[in-house]
Amino acid sequence: EVSHIIHHVEDVTEFAKMQKHIDQAESEMIDRTLEMKIANKRLHESNEVHGRHVIDSIEELNRKQEYFRSLLMAVPVPISVMLGEQHVFLFENYAHREMMQERAILGRPYKEALPEFADWMLPLLDQVYHSGHPYYIDRRKLTFKKKNGHLLDFYFALALYRLFGVNWK
Repeated sequence: EVSHIIHHVEDVTEFAKMQKHIDQAESEMIDRTLEMKIANKRLHESNEVHGRHVIDSIEELNRKQEYFRSLLMAVPVPISVMLGEQHVFLFENYAHREMMQERAILGRPYKEALPEFADWMLPLLDQVYHSGHPYYIDRRKLTFKKKNGHLLDFYFALALYRLFGVNWK
């Protein structure tokens, strides 16, 4: 037989609401975490693909650069490339090196590298550099001093061009 009933009533409405809010926030946080993991994985995969593409592109550019460099080196005509307003020698092929009697000109401004030709050549180089128009000289006599001190005359057809497409700094 039941002799007593103890009944206790407590208002847990706020607690239930808070618990529901916590459960909802926790569920949203789990969803967001999952979304972030998926997005992070996609980003990582994308970075790997793009990174490989960048590496492949750089390797291809290096192969092309080496091809063109070896092509210019093999040309039996003297070729040099100068950079900027000071006309600093950036490149010379084997034929140019031989013509210069192995003189160390790379990295040096024209005026310093070839002072014996600077008076008449620098105005032409400046003209081509600033105008962008090529300049041709046919049958120009150039006298080079050999290592042994002897003078050697050459007759050249010179072609001066401004190269476009790369902004060298």
